[in-house]
Amino acid sequence: MDDTELVEDVSLIPGYRYPLLGIDSGEEGAPGTSAEAYRGWYQIELPQGGDAWIQAAVPTAYDTVSDGRPSSVQFHFLPAAVPN
Repeated sequence: MDDTELVEDVSLIPGYRYPLLGIDSGEEGAPGTSAEAYRGWYQIELPQGGDAWIQAAVPTAYDTVSDGRPSSVQFHFLPAAVPN
C-alpha cells in the first residue's frame, strides 16, 4: 500500500458493519518519525457491491511535533470483536 493513490471518495453509512476482507500495514520498519509514517489500511466490502481499501490510521493535527507534523492518529474504523 506504499504507492497508494486516491481513486475516488467512498460514501460511508454510519452504523453500518463493513465486512473486513484484508489488512495491510506496509513494510516493517517504514521510515518516518511522525504519525504520517503509520501505514494502516483495511480492505472492506461495500454495501453497493465491490470492495475498497480504506486508510485505517489517519494522521491528525490534534497533537503535533515541534515542526508541526501530526503526532497522533485517528481510527475511522474499528474492527468488531463479536462473533457473526
